[in-house]
Amino acid sequence: MLRSLAFLLIPPAAAALLLGFAARRPGKSGRGARWAASLAVGLGTGCSVLVAFGLLSFAPDFALDLPRIPPAERVHGLFFVALGVAALGILDAAIRAPVWIRAAMALVTVRAILWGLLQPVIANTMDAREAAFWLWGLDAGVLAVWAATDSLAARVPGPWVPAWLAAVAAGMGAALFRFAGTDVLARTAGGLAAALGALALASVGDRTSAPARGAALASVPLLAGLAAAGRFYGVNEIDALLALASVPVAAWVCRLPHLRRRLGERGALLAATGALAAALAVALSIGWREASGREFGGDQAPEAPPGVDDYSADEDYPE
Repeated sequence: MLRSLAFLLIPPAAAALLLGFAARRPGKSGRGARWAASLAVGLGTGCSVLVAFGLLSFAPDFALDLPRIPPAERVHGLFFVALGVAALGILDAAIRAPVWIRAAMALVTVRAILWGLLQPVIANTMDAREAAFWLWGLDAGVLAVWAATDSLAARVPGPWVPAWLAAVAAGMGAALFRFAGTDVLARTAGGLAAALGALALASVGDRTSAPARGAALASVPLLAGLAAAGRFYGVNEIDALLALASVPVAAWVCRLPHLRRRLGERGALLAATGALAAALAVALSIGWREASGREFGGDQAPEAPPGVDDYSADEDYPE
């Protein structure tokens, strides 16, 4: 158990630490730190996807089996999602684009993630109106969370925002495992949490907001993708997973003028940490109640519906 956890968490954490510290070398620009943070989150999560699905192993012998294009199993697409958000972060840091162009880039990325992961469900279990409701609703929600988190990251330098996002990713992993009943997605969320935690450690003492913005740009779409996959493909359909992805917005309380005047800058950041922890606890408790409400009485266990990794990209999702 401990060995498998080490193989799952150490590679993304090590990659994030190396990239995070490399971006802080003298002479490195803020844009370099931004793309390094996005790359760290994307590569770390991609590595955790490979380990979680047995495509990458380190013992007894090193073995690597990269997913094909299109993926043989839908959930393997998370590997390409991780690489996509890393590429988005590099592109965002390389160009000086206005906010509306950055939002358009994020929208295209989010739509590609949701469509790639949920296409079997959308095509076979939803009518046009329901599909539009879910897709556009999720698009709007993810964009709102990304805009709020990115704006917060621009105002809060150092390790705070990556640490907050790591806590949300860890909570997402716990909910995916305990409530939605999907182990592989939970382990992927654990790898994301490890990468963000290591990035926060590498950002200690950094007075710029570049690493935080790079981490926010990459991690918010990944959290949304994990939440959507868990909601539609888990053993239980837990709507609280979608609420979990919006928890980072709670940290905005640190920017309230009255709170900052009363508690000071550091006190406001600690208050924001408490607010985020409270929002995370509320979302997890709602998920627990949802999961409890779907359990059968006595010794009878609910029949698990086919998961996302039970179908290839060429197969239809059952009616």
